[in-house]
Amino acid sequence: MSAISNSVTDLQILRITNLTSGIDLHKAANNEILELTEFGPENLCFLLPKAAGKNLLVNIESNLIINGNTHLFNLSGKIIEVEKNADRGYSIKLELHHFDRELWSEFIFIRKKQQAKVDDLFKRVKGEE
Repeated sequence: MSAISNSVTDLQILRITNLTSGIDLHKAANNEILELTEFGPENLCFLLPKAAGKNLLVNIESNLIINGNTHLFNLSGKIIEVEKNADRGYSIKLELHHFDRELWSEFIFIRKKQQAKVDDLFKRVKGEE
C-alpha cells in the first residue's frame, strides 16, 4: 500500500485533510508515503489505505522533490474517482484546483524525461533501436 521513495524526483504526500470538516483522511508516519500511480497537468492518482468519498474537497500537504531538492507543495482539489484496488487499498483520482502550476509542470517534465530514458534503455536491451 505504501512505499518508501528513494527517487530524486518524487511527490511525498504527508497529509490529506477534508476541506469541509478539517478531519484528516491520511497522515503519514515513519517515512511512509502514498504510492503515486498517475499524474497529469490537472490531476494525480494515488493509493490510499482507506476509502474516501467521491466529490470530496481535500487539502494535501506534501513534499515535491525535484532533482534532490525538496519543496513544500500544498494543493487542494476534488476527488473525482474512488476505486477499490484489491489488496492495495483504494485508487484515488484527484482533480487539482489550487497549486503551484510552475513547480508541478517542472515535476511532470522531469518525470517524463526520466521515463523516456527508461523506455529507451528497454528498447536497446530488446534490440529495437
